[in-house]
Amino acid sequence: MLSFVFLKQVENIISARAQACLYPKALVALALIISAQPVAANDGNTPTRHYETWVGADTAKNVWLLYSGTTASPFGHIYEDGLRLRFVGGYGQYTYGGKRPELNPAYTGFGAEPWLITPYKTFKARVQFAEALIGYQLRTGELTTKAFVGISAIDHDIRPGDYAILPDANGKPRKYSFNFASGLDVGVKIALELWLNLGADAYASLDLAWSDAHLTRSARARIGHYLFDGLSAGLEANFNLDRNGEVRLKDEEFVTDAPIDYARFGVFARYNWDGGEISASAGLLGDFTQNQSAYGTVNWVTQF
Repeated sequence: MLSFVFLKQVENIISARAQACLYPKALVALALIISAQPVAANDGNTPTRHYETWVGADTAKNVWLLYSGTTASPFGHIYEDGLRLRFVGGYGQYTYGGKRPELNPAYTGFGAEPWLITPYKTFKARVQFAEALIGYQLRTGELTTKAFVGISAIDHDIRPGDYAILPDANGKPRKYSFNFASGLDVGVKIALELWLNLGADAYASLDLAWSDAHLTRSARARIGHYLFDGLSAGLEANFNLDRNGEVRLKDEEFVTDAPIDYARFGVFARYNWDGGEISASAGLLGDFTQNQSAYGTVNWVTQF
C-alpha cells in the first residue's frame, strides 16, 4: 500500500508539468510488474521480511522536512543479495532572503541607472519530491553495497516569485530569475550506499547521490561505535548542493542570514533491534564562511 502511495506521488508531480515524459511512467510500470512477482519461499527458521519502510523528520533554523520511503526485496529476504525497488517521497518548507534588484522609478530609458538594489526581501518556499529507483544489494564479507538508478522529481514552489522584470541592454523588458532551483524538475538519479562492519563493535557508512533534477548532489558519512547491545553513537558529516546553492556560494548577493545547507557536522545515536531501528542526530549546518544553524533529525525504520 505504501509503495502505491509513493508511485501515485511520483505520477502526480510529474504529470503536473511534464505530460510528455514517458520514461518515468515506463519505469514505474516496470517496478509494479517486478514487485508483483512471487518471492522466495521461507525456510521456516527466520521471519520473512521483504520490505523496509522508514519515516523521518529534519529541521533547522529556516527549514523543516518530512519524508518517508519503502525499499522492496521482491525475490528474497531484505538482508539477502538481490534486486531492490525503492520509492521515496517528502514535503517541507523553508525561507530565505537577500537583496534583489528592481526597476529604478527615475529611469526613463537613458541617463539614470535602469535598476536599483532593493532592501532585504524574504521568500517562503514549499518543496516536495518523489523518487522511483531500481537497484541491487550485494554483500561481500563485512561490506554491504547498494546501488540504485531511477527518476527523481523535485518541485520548489517559491512565493513571491524570486525574479525581476528589468530592461536588457536594448531597453526591452526581460525576466531575470534569482533562484536557479525554482519550479519542477525531473531527471535521472543514481545512488550508492556502503555499509562496513569494523569488527564486532564499530561500523562506518557512506551514502552518495546525484540527480540532474535541479542538479542535486549529496553525501553522508558516518562512523559509529556500539556502547552496548543495540545502542551505538558516533560522528557524521553531510554535504548537500543543488544548482541554486552553487550560485549562492559564489555570489555574495545571495548570502543571507539563512544559512546555506551546504555542509553538516554533528553526532548521532542509533538503537537497532531485530527488524528495525530508531536514530537521531544533531549538529551545525552552513557553508561555514557565513552564518551557521543547529539542525536535528530523527528516523524510524521497520522491516516486514
